[in-house]
Amino acid sequence: MAQLSFHVTLIVLQGFTMKRYLPHLFTLLILAPFAYHFLSGYFASASGKNKSALVGEWVGTVNVQLLSDTPEPPRERYGNAVMRITFKPVIFSFLTRLGAQGEVTGDTGKTKTFKLEPFMQPFDKAQGTIQARSSGVSDDSMTGVWQDVSFTQDNIILKRVTGGERYLITGILHKGDDAKYDSLVKAMKQLGSTFDKQK
Repeated sequence: MAQLSFHVTLIVLQGFTMKRYLPHLFTLLILAPFAYHFLSGYFASASGKNKSALVGEWVGTVNVQLLSDTPEPPRERYGNAVMRITFKPVIFSFLTRLGAQGEVTGDTGKTKTFKLEPFMQPFDKAQGTIQARSSGVSDDSMTGVWQDVSFTQDNIILKRVTGGERYLITGILHKGDDAKYDSLVKAMKQLGSTFDKQK
């Protein structure tokens, strides 16, 4: 009799537990398709055949000059500062969009940080051009527009990137990591930079 009473009590408790969580279960079942749709852009950009060649970390020497000066074309291993930028898929998006965070360091070791606002991933994942707005994080000197920027699986060529209303940035970036970035910054400190002096 005691055993029967125990089983009845257990069944009743399970019933109360199910009643308690049933509304949440229905909510999850209803929202799941919408959640997947909202995240589908991220999954498409982060993996598989739709993954863009842009995704990852890029580093390189860049030339920072005044907008009023004659523009310097982007050249390999030429410039007065070092840039690092990491592209990542935007998580909450049903579109395949990318965003990025980066920094530029001059010979004094002073670093200016920025981010790229989310932009549509180019249709061709292996090569193409991008246009995006940048926002300075450390100060407004890196707030501007990435206008004439092309990429392949091997490099990113910055032909016209503006910083604030004063700077033009050109250069060539390659896939890299912290060690590569640090070595370029170390070399830059020995050469001198105008980036930190043009304020």
